[in-house]
Amino acid sequence: MGGEGDETAVLEALHRRQTLLQRLASEPARPPALADDLESARSTVERGLSELEAVDLIERVDGQYRTTLAGELALAEFDRLVDRVADVAGAWPLLGSLPADAAIDPRFLDGASLVLADRDDDDSALDGAARVADDAIDPVAALEGVLETASHHRIYVPSFDHRIARTYVEAIRTGTSVEVTLPSDAVESVLATVRRETADAIASGRLALYETTMELPYALVVVEFEDGAVAEVPFDRDRDTDALAMLVVCENGSPGGVITNDDAAALEWATRKLASVRATAQELTLDRSR
Repeated sequence: MGGEGDETAVLEALHRRQTLLQRLASEPARPPALADDLESARSTVERGLSELEAVDLIERVDGQYRTTLAGELALAEFDRLVDRVADVAGAWPLLGSLPADAAIDPRFLDGASLVLADRDDDDSALDGAARVADDAIDPVAALEGVLETASHHRIYVPSFDHRIARTYVEAIRTGTSVEVTLPSDAVESVLATVRRETADAIASGRLALYETTMELPYALVVVEFEDGAVAEVPFDRDRDTDALAMLVVCENGSPGGVITNDDAAALEWATRKLASVRATAQELTLDRSR
């Protein structure tokens, strides 16, 4: 390998001959055995072997074919790529409503869980892609489930939603600390709807409220759990975590779905994104007497 166009040839070979390469990665074999194992015609197997050998992904030793180091590495990377594309495809019913310039790190979707609001359309597009919660859970209910165990939230919300606002007001009353950054329109809605509760929360020291001119097309939340202790997230029962990132997509002003991830890369991206928004924001204070 190394000539011009080799990268394309390797990708095409991986795409067409992935199953054959995976079989050889498990154990060297001769063409007749490969044909039997893969239930393919021997001529098909031999064409595949020739294609893989031409790009140095396999080699022939003592009549048997086996993967090369390049083949092992290329297969591992290709498998990761396939998984990442599957995660993106699984989240597309939600992400498809976002503008094309919405900046989301693809790593945020790696191994993520998806909770969608009830929809009338067919959810079959989700099968075999991103991990979707087994039970239908309202996105706000999912957020409430996290608030029951989380001790600290950092959040950006692009627009006002009274259910989310009331959820956070109640959580702050029971001891959760929250840093909220809102665009100007959302701040006006908060002050018009829950001004007294917001002022009380700020006075308690458990709410820090910031106003920003920067706008994101989605809500972003990073939550930390009590004293770093492991906490089970109610809507993701197979995952135990002490921190979690949540991306909420709103449709017609209400949450249409939530993507959650506790992987280090996802948390790092969400934390940096929130910090960039906070850097443009001004902290607000409210008069409790008004």
